[in-house]
Amino acid sequence: MLDEPTRNLDPLSASHFRQSAERLAHERGAGILFATHNLHEAVAISNRILVLASGKIVLEEQAEGMDANRLEAAFLAAVRSQEDDDNDIPSDELAVSA
Repeated sequence: MLDEPTRNLDPLSASHFRQSAERLAHERGAGILFATHNLHEAVAISNRILVLASGKIVLEEQAEGMDANRLEAAFLAAVRSQEDDDNDIPSDELAVSA
């Protein structure tokens, strides 16, 4: 599990990190849970995207064909739907996992 591992990296270092993580996962036949608020990064490295709100999966989609704008729209729709069900979800309880 990686929690925003590229948050404080410059774009070149972040790109190198993502490439290394993908290579290691492929070589070892392992998956990586990559938590991020960067939607561009989420769709760039993922094969499956989950959106969590208040500890619940509110969106689960394959990343193929997904772009950051579509992910943002799906994220907002899922969270708004959850808000309707649960009143308000504090912003610190929202996460995008890739």
